[in-house]
Amino acid sequence: MAEKEVSSESFQIGLKSLLDKHPELKPYVPIASRWTELIETYGDAVMAKARWQSDSSDHELILDHYVAVCGELEATLLTSFKSGTW
Repeated sequence: MAEKEVSSESFQIGLKSLLDKHPELKPYVPIASRWTELIETYGDAVMAKARWQSDSSDHELILDHYVAVCGELEATLLTSFKSGTW
């Protein structure tokens, strides 16, 4: 069964970020839409983290939060991709 194509900006950024860090996941791209919501959430967190990193004001707590969120989502995605669960 063919997987649907997802084109939201959050999904594309999330998937690209994940593949940049974990190129071993490239064989799973055709089925990535199984985890659309999780990948979109990861993409949103990656974008938020980038905004706070580029902000010149002192928001270390917020940045630390997004770093942690990205790490947790990344770990969940790695487990999901490799185990094939959704």
